[in-house]
Amino acid sequence: MKKFLRKVLGFVSSLLLIFLFVFGLNRYFSDFGINSENTTLVIGHSHSECAYNDSLIFGVSNYSESGETYFYNYLKIKKLIIQNPHIDKILIEFTNNQIKRYMDNRIWEDKYISYRFPKYVSFMDKNDFKLLFAKNPMYFKSSFSVSFKSNFQMLAKRLNYTTEIGGYKYLERNFTDSTEEENVTTEEKINPNLISVYNIEYLDKMITFCKENNVKVFLIRSPLHKNYDGFDNEVMFQNLLNTKYKEFEFLDFAKFPLNNDEYGDFQHLNHKGARKYSLWFDVILKKGLFEKANKQHFINTEINSLNIEL
Repeated sequence: MKKFLRKVLGFVSSLLLIFLFVFGLNRYFSDFGINSENTTLVIGHSHSECAYNDSLIFGVSNYSESGETYFYNYLKIKKLIIQNPHIDKILIEFTNNQIKRYMDNRIWEDKYISYRFPKYVSFMDKNDFKLLFAKNPMYFKSSFSVSFKSNFQMLAKRLNYTTEIGGYKYLERNFTDSTEEENVTTEEKINPNLISVYNIEYLDKMITFCKENNVKVFLIRSPLHKNYDGFDNEVMFQNLLNTKYKEFEFLDFAKFPLNNDEYGDFQHLNHKGARKYSLWFDVILKKGLFEKANKQHFINTEINSLNIEL
């Protein structure tokens, strides 16, 4: 019996060592290196993912990803900033739906944790683990086997994470093909002013980390269709900007003029809209957007000139 137990313990110990070895390799030897000419990061969810075609914008790398909360944005930008000291600015997508309560659920809901946990588990700390375990213990535990496989496969990719953590999405659908709606609860439809707790907490962590590493933070809102239903909490959204985040510059591009056929739906640009917007964004960067004293006034003036031309 003792011999059997020793074999079992030996087997378990060996598995544990292999797990720790693989996760340790990913944690400490992962490659998040980007082009040294790209000094500005765009981070966020699907709004910025579909809006910023970084192949058309000099000096910018877009690492947004659909459905990604600030929890996972935070894990990502820590590695990007530490490994790329040339990064001096970060544009964080900050729009109406990101402060809504349901964004908290996207941190730990089954389909989100099963997809993102394996990718980012090696870069989490104990507080990140505690949150996921507290909110979804079953999926937290079951995701480890998938995580091991995913992290082991990264060894074959030489631990290059830059192709695994998001990027510009070339959206082909047209506005008339889809009117994608947000996945909200009945309670949130009745009261859109329910605000997230944990998503906002991780936005704050992201901002603090950037400040500690001398990276300038800008909050941005990408172009949105005028009929986007997420504007229902605009009063609360503006109040949060003018109180909690008043020290940060907010760059609002929501009213950038686009035609219906340049949207994929009410909240996402398709590839035609992204091309138009990204080329224009590249122009205003070259005109010195980040050096302007009143950046939003400059943005509004440039947008108004487009409206006149149209």
